[in-house]
Amino acid sequence: MKNLQQLVQWTRIGLVSAFFIVVIMELVMGTLAISGEYPILKIHENLNIPIWKNLLGFSLIIVEIVLSEMMYKKKLEYVGLFESLEEKLKYFKKAYTVKILFGALTGLVSLLAFSLTQNIIWFLPWLTILYTMSKMFPFKWTLVHAMNIQNEEDRELF
Repeated sequence: MKNLQQLVQWTRIGLVSAFFIVVIMELVMGTLAISGEYPILKIHENLNIPIWKNLLGFSLIIVEIVLSEMMYKKKLEYVGLFESLEEKLKYFKKAYTVKILFGALTGLVSLLAFSLTQNIIWFLPWLTILYTMSKMFPFKWTLVHAMNIQNEEDRELF
């Protein structure tokens, strides 16, 4: 029981630290984009067509959000099939990490689109991503419900 409690504690610490690393990275990149200090790509002036960049950016963001949600939901269904808490924790860590990384990628795409178009509308997806990532913060009940833990002894570990 002591080893299981330690495993749960380290899993929560790992998920929280991964979450904070991604959020700090997003905030730093957003600050650099606002200040204009990171020119990511230099595009030739003849190819500077804002409508195509906006369409490409919005389509990338939509695809990333849909893929992220689909993968996360399927992984949670898979996690619910396991009986032991160790296996549930192992696969939940992977699912949560992939969801966080897709969220970060979506935020970086919106910041890249902002740096290319210099259109302030691209900060709305970035702010939305920060908000949705904050809703994914791994509080105790989020972990318990996402992993579909029914056993009372296992719930007490969280």
